[in-house]
Amino acid sequence: MGFGQLTRLHLIGYFSAALLAGYLLLLEAVRRTTSREVPSRLVVSLFTLNAGLGSTLLFLGHRAYVYHEAILCGAAFALWSVWASLRYLAEPKARWWGPALACAILSVHARPPTGLFSLVVLMLCAAAVARRARRAVTPADPRPAPSLRASVTVAALALLGLASFNGLSYLKFRSFDGSPLRLNVQYDEARVAKIEGRTFHASNLPFNASVYLLRPHLSLSPYFPYVRLTAPQPADFP
Repeated sequence: MGFGQLTRLHLIGYFSAALLAGYLLLLEAVRRTTSREVPSRLVVSLFTLNAGLGSTLLFLGHRAYVYHEAILCGAAFALWSVWASLRYLAEPKARWWGPALACAILSVHARPPTGLFSLVVLMLCAAAVARRARRAVTPADPRPAPSLRASVTVAALALLGLASFNGLSYLKFRSFDGSPLRLNVQYDEARVAKIEGRTFHASNLPFNASVYLLRPHLSLSPYFPYVRLTAPQPADFP
């Protein structure tokens, strides 16, 4: 009784937060690529339909599953982090890189891939700010600009934010692995031995590149999301 009630509330909140962050990203894109300050009503309507109904955000938020909640939470914080990172790129101040870093760290602890994405975006923005500040250094004034020193600090903090996930994992599991297979009831000793006790292998890189980029195996399905990605034949990747 009451199963998923709190999860449903969280999903609504994360879904709404993701839409709002997406809209702010739309505003940022319009300001950077056009002379307009705000997009037209048609653009806003198309964006709302696409992000609200045509993206996986709706799929993640439509059922009270805790793993959907984790992914949607990570996506929402990542979107807010990316928006703040772009604001930091335009105005290199702590009031922008601080929230960008905080949201990215929260994202990485909710869902590591989304957090990694937002932290990389922040580091790239910091590198761009550092490059811009370095060009401003002249022989007449060889002192590094404050934004140059701050951008190095931001990049270092982003790396520490990424490492915080593994640090917390060690405190919880005595392992830097975020999800130790030895603690997962679905993996017995034989199954763990079959994959050499590791969740990631170097062969994952060419495998994923082939599936997603080189030879995508697509199939149609009568169920949402209707187009599915299937794995290559085992002979392709023994």
